[in-house]
Amino acid sequence: MMITQLNLTSKVVGMAFAAVSTGLFSADLKTATISSQTTVLSADRAPHGLRVPILGYVARSIPPELRPVLGFPNAAAVGRPMPLPERVTRIDLSPSYQYALVEMKLGATLGLIYLNQMGRPGTIDSVACSWPHADQLSFSPRGSSVVLFSRAHHALQVIGGLPVAPYLVREIDVAWLGDQRLKLAISDDAGVVIATTLGGAVPVLFTSGGADNRPSLS
Repeated sequence: MMITQLNLTSKVVGMAFAAVSTGLFSADLKTATISSQTTVLSADRAPHGLRVPILGYVARSIPPELRPVLGFPNAAAVGRPMPLPERVTRIDLSPSYQYALVEMKLGATLGLIYLNQMGRPGTIDSVACSWPHADQLSFSPRGSSVVLFSRAHHALQVIGGLPVAPYLVREIDVAWLGDQRLKLAISDDAGVVIATTLGGAVPVLFTSGGADNRPSLS
């Protein structure tokens, strides 16, 4: 398949190069001709085991789509979409590029897909402590925790221990914020969550001790 080279930002390239240097990601390829202009790749196994690194991934949440970023920092390209299970209706890629959270048709919880060394999504594991749907979510910087926002529950759900051993840290009632869209942030240890509305309301800080600095609405 033909893949036209894309210019990656320095931030994406930096994170992607780190993934390659640790040997976490690679893809089997039949042929690879890389220049400053064009990359030609085929996803079949090479006769001599030729492999081109996967620098990272790009994803679209809805409709769900996951693509690998292939090549090298100075000659990178976005590959064609990877096959996802038909029951997946949404995908959110973690900042670590090691896994993604997915929503599923008739699912009772969120699912977790590992992105394996062959550059293909693995099986879906259940995140047993989670809601099946979130209107919004935000990962921590390293992807070890996530905060979900559900308008149906009028609450935030904080999950830690990702991706190996996810567990429910707490649920936070935010009914007083109404149905507004939120900006969310969470720390890697899941101990601190920050929420604010898009309208620029005073940010609300929630800590693992349960305290918050909820502003007065009067």
